[in-house]
Amino acid sequence: MHIGQKVVCVDDQNFLAPQLMSEFPKKGVIYTIRGSFPAIDKYGETKNILLEELNNPIANNGLEHGFNQKRFRELQKDEMKLSKSEEATL
Repeated sequence: MHIGQKVVCVDDQNFLAPQLMSEFPKKGVIYTIRGSFPAIDKYGETKNILLEELNNPIANNGLEHGFNQKRFRELQKDEMKLSKSEEATL
């Protein structure tokens, strides 16, 4: 996953520190990656991503609270076409 890439949330349950965040992704919603940084979860090293559409407070380490990339999947090309046609109807 990379900056500017469209992703779909596949898991919006059981955030570890919900009291530290103000905005959360919703399952099935398309988001755009605006940044990423290394992180550690209960399974080991992973990557957290920041989303254009959501902004959360800055943590004590100076980074915005992000979301584990495992909660998202890449948007497929056929879904991008659907997404653009949906935007055109708004």
